[in-house]
Amino acid sequence: MSILYTLLYLIISIAFSIFAGYLTLHLIKTLLNGQYLLFGMGIFFLGIGLHSLIALPAAIFMHGFKILFYEVHNSGPHYQIWELLYYAVAAGIGQELSKGIPLWMELRRTENQTPEHPLFRLGINIGLGFSLSEIILIAITDWQPVMTDLNFFNLFWASLERFSATLFHMATAGLIAYGIEKNKTKSFLTLCILLHTTINFSAGILNEYPLLSTPSTELFLFIFSLLVLISSLLLTRKNVGSALLEKE
Repeated sequence: MSILYTLLYLIISIAFSIFAGYLTLHLIKTLLNGQYLLFGMGIFFLGIGLHSLIALPAAIFMHGFKILFYEVHNSGPHYQIWELLYYAVAAGIGQELSKGIPLWMELRRTENQTPEHPLFRLGINIGLGFSLSEIILIAITDWQPVMTDLNFFNLFWASLERFSATLFHMATAGLIAYGIEKNKTKSFLTLCILLHTTINFSAGILNEYPLLSTPSTELFLFIFSLLVLISSLLLTRKNVGSALLEKE
């Protein structure tokens, strides 16, 4: 991405992601929480680290160390279907596991006194922060100073992809937080890993074997992410609403 493309991508993606987080929290009658937003931004890098630790051995085994040096805009290796599934599982485990860490650590530190319920709202903040760090990392790794063209078509779909990712990260982080609150962490964490595996595997398949056009692919991922977020809001609605009413 050129510097202009990168700046526009950052501005649009971050603005729409923050709006998505604000609107989602508004629906459950609460506000953005700066502390947990920052927790989410920081924990992203641990999640990517765990993801890489699981995925890299298989990638190096299949493609050698040269896979570490493929440039973003050069043609990279072709992946077998089982590889795409493995990498999707690695992403699910690494990234979803990390989203619960801020809550686990804080509950342990305060002997379960804080944070106060409902934890779902804090999970939304963690997921939003997680997505914001991902947007920034993608902008940094994709920046190419020699690239001069500005393709608004690609910019739109790239920004929509990040918007979809934000919806998804907020939903799964919220579900993990809800699971922690209800002492059903394993069940909800497993669910989120499966959801993450599904969306990453679908994206990988559609990228490797372009059965759909770019717009169709991005719309599919957006609808999937939106449905996951809506489902999470419906699932936790009664619990979150009751807890917030008790505080007033």
